[in-house]
Parts: sequence; C-alpha cells; structure tokens
Amino acid sequence: MSYRPGRSTTGISGNEYALASLLAAAASAASVALLGGHAPNAPEGWRFVTAAAALLLPLAALITYHDVRYRRIPNPFVLSALSGGLVINAAAGGGGGLLSALGGCALAFALMFGLHLFGAMGAGDVKLFAAVGALFGTRLVPSLFLVVLVTGGVLALLTALRSGSVRATMLGVLRIFLGLLPGRSIPRFPVPEDRSLIVPYGVAIMTGGVITLALLPA
Repeated sequence: MSYRPGRSTTGISGNEYALASLLAAAASAASVALLGGHAPNAPEGWRFVTAAAALLLPLAALITYHDVRYRRIPNPFVLSALSGGLVINAAAGGGGGLLSALGGCALAFALMFGLHLFGAMGAGDVKLFAAVGALFGTRLVPSLFLVVLVTGGVLALLTALRSGSVRATMLGVLRIFLGLLPGRSIPRFPVPEDRSLIVPYGVAIMTGGVITLALLPA
C-alpha cells in the first residue's frame, strides 16, 4: 500500500524560498492588476482565472517536480499558495472574498485531514490542499475535493500497476471500507521502505486544482 502518515519537508534551500516569494509576488501583482475594481463577485470570469493561473500553474510544475523526485512538498511553496490565494480573493471580492478564502482553507483542511486520520496521505498533503483551498474559496472546495480524489485514485492505480502491487492495493482499500462498518476500526498502513511505492499526492492536488480552474466559467 502507498499510504503513510507524513513526510519530511526539511532541507529546504534558499532557492526554494526565493522561488516561492517570487511566485506569490507575481500572483499578487497579477491579481491587483486584473481584479482591482473589476470583479467584485469573483471567483469567476477570465480575470480571476488568469490571476489564479499566474499562481497555480508554476506552483503545480514546481510541486510536481519535488513530490515526484523527493516525495516532499517544500513549505515555502505551500505558504506561497496560501498567501497568493488570500491576496487574489481579497482583490477579487474585498472582505467577502477574503472570508471566502479563509473558509475555503479551513474546509479544505478539514476534508483532507479526515483522510489523513485514515492514514491515506501525509501531513504535507493536508497543508497543501488547505493552501490551495484558499485560492478556490468555500464554494468551490467541495468540487475541488472530488476532482482531487478522482485524480489521486488514477495516480494511485498507475503507481500500483507500475510496482505490480495492484492486488495488495485493492485489498488495502477493501480493509478501509470494512473498517467503516460499526464495531470495526480503520486500519493504518505502514510506510513502504521503497519510496517509489509512495503515491505523490501533491501531484494529484495540483493537477486537480488546474483541472478545476480550467472548468470555471470564463
């Protein structure tokens, strides 16, 4: 099984801090330029999508690279997603937009933390999804969550096929569902020694975010 309780985010270089700061600043500038006084009821419309894409697309590329290669999500990238999401929504909807971003962050954290309690993903994934939830706001987080679940399922299946562990993966999923029955408990699965067996769920989160953003009405 490719489940684990957490993963390290240590060893972050100064370059990663610089990249994250640059991304947040670029997204903030784009949001002010595109959204200021133009989109009081965002998040919809081309201005919001463009500003959000200025933050989400480069972050998706960086996080995908780090999660696939190192199986970790650097904290500066998570903070960049969070700060950029707050600024973009504040520029789009003022105080109401900011509240929606904070609500989206809280709701996304709660949804992903539930899966973390089942041992389905690491703490770094929970933090990342909460940060991305700040960009999409309270109303869009449920849709984002469903897209990420589907994307993550596909990624887990591909990982299982590549490693030849499909049968073990299916049995693990069955054990989780059986653990939901009254009187049963959800099993926790050990972290695989082979890191290649760990599903890089940060990839699923960022891919799901890009898909959800692309589906927003222009």
